[in-house]
Amino acid sequence: MSRLIKLKTLLLILLLLTVAIQAKGKKSKEVPVESTDGKADADTTELYISDKAPPIVLRDIFGRLVNIKNIIGKKNIIVAFWATYCIPCREEMPQLEKLAKKYDDDVALLLVSVDKRKKGLVSGYIRRHGIRSIVLLDVYQQTLERYKVDKIPALFLIDKSGEIVFKSSGYRSTRGVRELRKILEILIAYKNGASDDCYSTTPKGRKKQKRK
Repeated sequence: MSRLIKLKTLLLILLLLTVAIQAKGKKSKEVPVESTDGKADADTTELYISDKAPPIVLRDIFGRLVNIKNIIGKKNIIVAFWATYCIPCREEMPQLEKLAKKYDDDVALLLVSVDKRKKGLVSGYIRRHGIRSIVLLDVYQQTLERYKVDKIPALFLIDKSGEIVFKSSGYRSTRGVRELRKILEILIAYKNGASDDCYSTTPKGRKKQKRK
């Protein structure tokens, strides 16, 4: 079995454990998306783990065009859908920023605002809450529709090959970000050429002592 197959198998196991934990835990805090056209909610079951990530080509709050194709292959990408009216999103974003800062060389964080209002509202919100990550404006919610999101906050982790390796909907305190971090650390360990026993609990830089 190749290392790539082992990696995908381990990611699948972690995903199944995540789903099991969600089923047993309390209902997460999630906010329905304010639709721009009154269409029915998107079907979140249509986008699966290992699917290719749909395209993202959006302007940021400074007017610069960001294309996800220019990031794929260089970094793993966290895509977080949020809105100014979503209180759970406000609680989650600082955790995501902290995680992205810790793994800055390997991770890009894209905060996709689905507000249908003017750019000034989002820009003001970003300034007030001290958000420093890339904030994209999905005013017409086309990207939201591609990712089959009907409730926020919604998280996606895209690996360097452009595949979705994790997704989550609803805010569950710090648990959701912890699950995201676990899978992200596996991807980074694999990228750094770690051996198959890289998931050992032995801290880095500390060798196991041989028994006499």
